[in-house]
Amino acid sequence: MIQVHFYCSDYAGEEAKQLRKEHLRAHLDYIEANMQMVSVAGPLFDEQNETIIGSCVVYKVETVAEAQLLFEQDPYYQAERIWEQIETRVFRTVAGEWIGGKRW
Repeated sequence: MIQVHFYCSDYAGEEAKQLRKEHLRAHLDYIEANMQMVSVAGPLFDEQNETIIGSCVVYKVETVAEAQLLFEQDPYYQAERIWEQIETRVFRTVAGEWIGGKRW
């Protein structure tokens, strides 16, 4: 298993905010339906912790391709004008609460 991290920055402006609202229920339903493969997911906020500026989701999967397919099925991704920039990275957990300690 690998962890594949998607770090998504929203488009600026009201259109992205409105699309977030319109697709929120479908997005949450999608995350919930795939919970067994979601390590963590949630909105990213500005420095004042007031405005949503993006999203982060980490999938626990066998391959990057599997994670990409899951990610592309997300209603927020399919809305096309919510996320302006998406970074994808493989993440290896080695310490912390998620894994119950350390792996060395």
